[in-house]
Amino acid sequence: QMHKIASGIGSTTKIVTTAPTVIGHDPSLSHALSEVKYAVKYPAEIAKAKSRQVIHAFDLPENTPMIIRLMAPCHAYNEELGEFEPGELIITRKNIAFLSQSDPRAIKRCDIKNTYEGTKPGEPQLTIFSIDPNNAFKLNQLSKLDKMRAIKIIGHLIKLKEQSKEKKAKLSIVSPRKLSMSRFGRKKNQKVEPVKDDSDSSDDGADDDVFNYTEGESETTE
Repeated sequence: QMHKIASGIGSTTKIVTTAPTVIGHDPSLSHALSEVKYAVKYPAEIAKAKSRQVIHAFDLPENTPMIIRLMAPCHAYNEELGEFEPGELIITRKNIAFLSQSDPRAIKRCDIKNTYEGTKPGEPQLTIFSIDPNNAFKLNQLSKLDKMRAIKIIGHLIKLKEQSKEKKAKLSIVSPRKLSMSRFGRKKNQKVEPVKDDSDSSDDGADDDVFNYTEGESETTE
């Protein structure tokens, strides 16, 4: 029964509906689509295998934590080859990557600019722009569902990035009254607790990978 109507004389009619179920293009994976972030929950063994593949592709430390939100088969344009090559779009908490045999590439969340859906003949189906113009992802042959998911998830990543910037900007501004209190109103030997920036703590609550990890750089920072 899709809905139940409860009504009475002089009372307001109340309608209770059940949320629709969205089924992925590959039923064998038993995808569970998040209504909020459009992230996909994959079986543990599949997510673990893909995480290992990503770790090896980008030479990450073996213990790099990773939360995969989308795995989407597609083709991406290879500038050196001058053609589209098959591979897979991978989206995690802090990165977007394209895995292929010859040219694995990644964009960190802090470097994502925007997305564009091609509408004209000859345009890529979906373009993901980076701050570095040479690192844009031009994608074709995404399923309609995966394209929608990718756009929604990337939009969420961009929103988190902007929220983080705004919060850091606010933390850097100290009012004259607070500054005065900090100088003259503090008791002797009173400790001042540092302000913790947890702008991303509501996302997944765990550190994640940074695909373009280099020696000497922490893989859990942006």
